[in-house]
Amino acid sequence: MNPHPHFALTTLAAALLLAGCAGPEVAPNYDARFGQSVRQAIESWDSNKRVALLASGGLSHVVIDEEIDAMVIDGLKNKKPEVLFQLPRKKLTGGTSEILNWVALAGAMEDRELKYLEYVTTYRSPAATGCGMGFAYWL
Repeated sequence: MNPHPHFALTTLAAALLLAGCAGPEVAPNYDARFGQSVRQAIESWDSNKRVALLASGGLSHVVIDEEIDAMVIDGLKNKKPEVLFQLPRKKLTGGTSEILNWVALAGAMEDRELKYLEYVTTYRSPAATGCGMGFAYWL
């Protein structure tokens, strides 16, 4: 007996893909190609199921770097993969490496339209500690 009738009608599946924690030798274009591969796998799936892709993670961490955050936002908003590929890898360390999740999602969504992108800085101190946060969706 199914304990919840909704799940009798719908099958949900989830795959967790982590792109942002690779070593410092991995360049952002690797993550974009990873996202493109995910999209190609979804497109080749012989199913009429709907698929949602999510990227979780902030932009710059610990000390907010609005310059690198602006590069990411420009690359996402204006479909400029070359901007994302030029992100300085030496700055994508610690929590800031989560930007690579955004790069991977941009690769997966390059054929889609970005409908919404919001950038919020969460400063915690006068020393600029905090996190740059991005919120976006594509259709």
